[in-house]
Amino acid sequence: TQEEATALSAYLASGGKLFLTTMFSASELANLTSVLNAYGMGFAKQQNVLCEGNSNYLYNASYPKYIFYAHIDPSHPITAAYDGTVLSSSAHSIEPLQADGVTWSKILYTSALGYMIDPSDKALTTIGEKGEFVFGASAQKGNTEIVWVGDPYLLLQEINTYSSNGNFDFALSALNHLSGVTSDSIAVEARVMETSTLSVSATQFIVLGVILVLILPIAAAAIGIGIWYVRKKR
Repeated sequence: TQEEATALSAYLASGGKLFLTTMFSASELANLTSVLNAYGMGFAKQQNVLCEGNSNYLYNASYPKYIFYAHIDPSHPITAAYDGTVLSSSAHSIEPLQADGVTWSKILYTSALGYMIDPSDKALTTIGEKGEFVFGASAQKGNTEIVWVGDPYLLLQEINTYSSNGNFDFALSALNHLSGVTSDSIAVEARVMETSTLSVSATQFIVLGVILVLILPIAAAAIGIGIWYVRKKR
């Protein structure tokens, strides 16, 4: 609401810190957009979902290309000592705007082979603008700082697990940076149980099914009959 935007603007003007994650549809939130615009941060001119065209950064070749590992700028204080990965899913582009006294820095971005797709296309096949796109950035003006990640699933447990806890570690690093706390202040960081998947083709599935459903039971029955026959002959 306008009242909330006014309160947020007043908080930031007093030196406040903000960590923000959004999805592409948030571009329709005019009040939030006006707050961000004042600090040189804006949504792309059109709603979009980002894809990665560099196969080296895709999570899995068989998965949609909007699930990819981010390029991370090591020059930012948040990521200077960060050696993990950030897995993105359905991220949208963030653009720098003209704003006096604001230092704008990119943190997370696609490769130069990145491209936009139109989220209104349910098949997600309509390709738009191509190039490098930023979806994680910071804006600093005096003591005020905003860290904005255009990824609605950054802190989703499942996505974090697939990133080997990298997403949570990145978010923790960002929050520590904003609050002025160093990672040394945290005695024991939370660990997330990792999961793994087994992918099999249709042919392999059929072969495994035949072995488990037919061959093994028949073999077990044959062995049992053989043992019974030998004992009977005794």
